[in-house]
Amino acid sequence: MRLPALRPLVRELGRLALLLTPLAGHAAPDVPADAGLFTARVLTNASSTSRGSFLYFNQWETLTLQDASKREVEIKADKAGGSNSSQVFEAVLPAGKYRLLHMVSPRTPARVGADLQNVIAEFEVRPQTVTSLGTLIYQPTGNQGYTILCDGFDAPQIERVRLGYPALYQAQAEHAPVRPCVGNEVAARASQALQGRTYVLSSSRMTSVVGTATLGVIQALIEKASATEAIQAWKAETDPQKRLSMARSSTYAFNAARMLDSGEVLAGSNLGQVLVREPQGRWQRLDTGDTREITTLLADNRQQILVGGEDGLLMQTTDGGKSWQAISAPTHGLIVNLARQDKRFFLLAIEGFDAVLYGTSDLQQGPWTELRREVNAREEVKLPLATFFRTPSLTASGWVLGDRYVMVTSNGFVNSLNLKDESWTRTKTPFEEPRGATALRNGSLFAYSKNKVWVSRDQGATWTRDEMGCMKLITAAYGAKGQAYNVCGQGAFVFSTALMQRSGDAASWTTLSDETPTPASALFASEVDDTLLFMNPEGLIYGRAPGAKDWTLERKPL
Repeated sequence: MRLPALRPLVRELGRLALLLTPLAGHAAPDVPADAGLFTARVLTNASSTSRGSFLYFNQWETLTLQDASKREVEIKADKAGGSNSSQVFEAVLPAGKYRLLHMVSPRTPARVGADLQNVIAEFEVRPQTVTSLGTLIYQPTGNQGYTILCDGFDAPQIERVRLGYPALYQAQAEHAPVRPCVGNEVAARASQALQGRTYVLSSSRMTSVVGTATLGVIQALIEKASATEAIQAWKAETDPQKRLSMARSSTYAFNAARMLDSGEVLAGSNLGQVLVREPQGRWQRLDTGDTREITTLLADNRQQILVGGEDGLLMQTTDGGKSWQAISAPTHGLIVNLARQDKRFFLLAIEGFDAVLYGTSDLQQGPWTELRREVNAREEVKLPLATFFRTPSLTASGWVLGDRYVMVTSNGFVNSLNLKDESWTRTKTPFEEPRGATALRNGSLFAYSKNKVWVSRDQGATWTRDEMGCMKLITAAYGAKGQAYNVCGQGAFVFSTALMQRSGDAASWTTLSDETPTPASALFASEVDDTLLFMNPEGLIYGRAPGAKDWTLERKPL
């Protein structure tokens, strides 16, 4: 998307703009008697920036409103929030009428903007009241188009209000939150002509949806056939609830993938989805009913699955995903790891810029105890100014390895907890800003950073460099029998990828695929058999069965 034409400098200087920054994490502020709290969460159902180095944007920096006097109000995203595919926009505003205008991404060579003027009608901020837009879902529709869905789900924002504005939270008994999206949904069902209408223009860079809707934008090259199919599907369906179901079936994240002893592969994804691959290559999804991204999961079998994710998401199923139960988490940050030793559970979360490890012996009742806090474990991602090649670092990873819990953070430190005597060690790694770190079944760790891969065979105490034979490393994986794989970017802007393979402890690399069927951004190698999977930024999943030479398209979202 391109931003509207720049106004003349004089008009810009004369424009009165309010620059507001979220207050979460600070001392509880007072809300003036003639003001209310505005909150919205923008969730982008598009490829995460940590998936590779492609022309995709799913991070937004500024949300702009317009008040009744036509003044623009710019609200900045909470930079300290530990979210993957969503940002929270929160600000205390004078009471009055407002409209959504647009939002923009962080500054890059081609800063991205999204027009929001037709998402919902004018809404009101009332004195001493919370106005919650719920979750705006930014959903690709093909041909660089997007659709906007507005989901009334706002439990994470209301919890932020409880923590950051306790007096305002208590006042909800007398001043119920204003929820424009919920109102639109009711209106849409009552009057399709007014609120349920959808506009999808296949020749346009943007499409807009009013109603219960969701916001979606895609900034990437899409295969022509896939784009056409997506456009037709979104054109044909106008019911807001069915559109939300379509969005949930078209997620783009492939997080914390693992293979069970049954041969099934589980992975967390956007919009509260768990992706499940059967050994035959068929995919299905388990819907938690939440809209937050699942970034970690813990499962020994298909029936019992524990998931964690954005904004303190923690849920469990004991019946294979037929029903899900919410569990009270000790954090409202981004949960990046769940682990267990016997009856003891561990939860690693990103809170602002800190990595925090919690533990409990009772998952349902708690209490959770803070075990370790690595201060400034991550830094704000700084996008390069001269290229689209984006390589943000991971936040943190953790695992139970033998008699230790080991956590690796993006500031290049390893914190290791001795589970026998509860003592800690903290060591510096030879690498900085790792883009990914994983534990293998044999207890080894590997991390990749800046075209280099490092391996540890002593629970993170020491690391050795493993040559990867690749100048533009996108991602790496280790599989069965010591097999190593990497995805290498090709071309100045990485519009294609190759897949390399190395057998066992061999020193030389061979080319498994000169060019993958589509650019690969996430890679999974089974440690049980030779199953190999990769996902591209559009959510397509290709698989190669044990012994096979060709890739098979296994999953194709809209």
